[in-house]
Amino acid sequence: MDGIGSASLPERYRSLDIWRGIACFLVVLIHAFSLPNNLLNQTGPWSGFCRCIDSVACRLWIGVPIFFVISGYCIGAAADAHRRHRRPIHDFFVCRLRRVYLPYFVALAFTAGLVFVFDLVSAEHRLSEVGIPNPATLTPANWFGNLTLTEGLMSGVPGHVVRRQLLPAWTLCHEVQFYVISGVFLLVASRHFFLALGAFTIFGGMAVGLAARFGVHLPQGCVLRGTWLMFAMGIAVYWQIAVGTRRARWLTIALLLVPLVWSLCHPQALITHESNNTQNIFISAITALLLVLAHPFDLAVTSRALAVPFAKLGKISFSVYLIHFPIIRFCDMQRTIWLGNNVPAGLLVLLATTILSVGAGSLFYRWVECRTLGRSGKKQTRWTSGDILYSRIRAEKGAEESNVPVRSPRVPQGQPLAPRIEPAQPLDPNPSEWIQTPAQRRNLGQRVPSHMRRDSQ
Repeated sequence: MDGIGSASLPERYRSLDIWRGIACFLVVLIHAFSLPNNLLNQTGPWSGFCRCIDSVACRLWIGVPIFFVISGYCIGAAADAHRRHRRPIHDFFVCRLRRVYLPYFVALAFTAGLVFVFDLVSAEHRLSEVGIPNPATLTPANWFGNLTLTEGLMSGVPGHVVRRQLLPAWTLCHEVQFYVISGVFLLVASRHFFLALGAFTIFGGMAVGLAARFGVHLPQGCVLRGTWLMFAMGIAVYWQIAVGTRRARWLTIALLLVPLVWSLCHPQALITHESNNTQNIFISAITALLLVLAHPFDLAVTSRALAVPFAKLGKISFSVYLIHFPIIRFCDMQRTIWLGNNVPAGLLVLLATTILSVGAGSLFYRWVECRTLGRSGKKQTRWTSGDILYSRIRAEKGAEESNVPVRSPRVPQGQPLAPRIEPAQPLDPNPSEWIQTPAQRRNLGQRVPSHMRRDSQ
């Protein structure tokens, strides 16, 4: 089965939240750094500073390929868990598509309502003039493409003009295609899922290259035009971690070096200011290699104080990604109205919009994303001494009797552990039924022993 055993899934790669937070921060910055041309073309004392900002901002797009590699890893993990548990295929599609579409619909409605109301109130300054179209000007075909996240694919339809109500949604179009392709391979090749995806990546890339030589080009929003390779690199990283052997590690590194070397063979494409497929493949290969090499140091990385803000941002990154663009455009419009086109005002608004985007994303995560996914959005309750002791005793008992590796809960800092004593009643040695918290036991209909309930206070 692709070299992956069916005994247990690999531990969660905690550093992915840090990578996701860095990528999200870069994407917010590249949109916030989109200064007007009259600022970038100044000839006064700020001219050199503005050119420096422009040279940095035009390369912040590297957050997008980092996102795609992480998405490939996460979908590979979700598909692997799905096939091991032998769940119905419609559960995979419902779970993944609900994860994208429900928060996206709320963000789309917020953006359309903001633009419509602001354009209706202000006759001189319109949000529709700074990159967000007025919803009243979109055609039914545009609305169909925006609602189904197929607007990029519809670029191949003759006479169709691509217009996105929410500009960052172009990446979600690629995400949905990736979900669909992964679900199809789960259906037709579940036992050899990773092998099938590897073959599809190789032969699909060859087919697209041959078609381009004969003048046949895929639509601009098709995932096979280069984005699929970024997803595939993330899948390769997950496969290597799931297999866990030295041979798989070196094989994955060798495979990732192929696109890296290929991109280095095109130096002219790498040094251009505008993003292209060569640069995207180069950044994706570097990211995937770093994920492979950094995995043994996962716990050490996540324990660093510098990583905590990015890990928190990574947790809400999808919400920030959905909601930041209309906020940035609205704040930039207000700057033009009230503060004028000067560099100090632009820098002040840059800082304010970054903070507002993260704050709005945090609220969006708690009020929208968590509720659409059935989460509470609140912080988890602290462990009591009894919970920690009970879980550790069960882990030790089960490890002795079944030889199955288990993970004990991490004791919160400053919280003492009760003395080790034998439990008052026999323990179930089956590790597959262990539930770490009483809340999870209640959800599964299992009775919590009275001596292990949470403290009443």
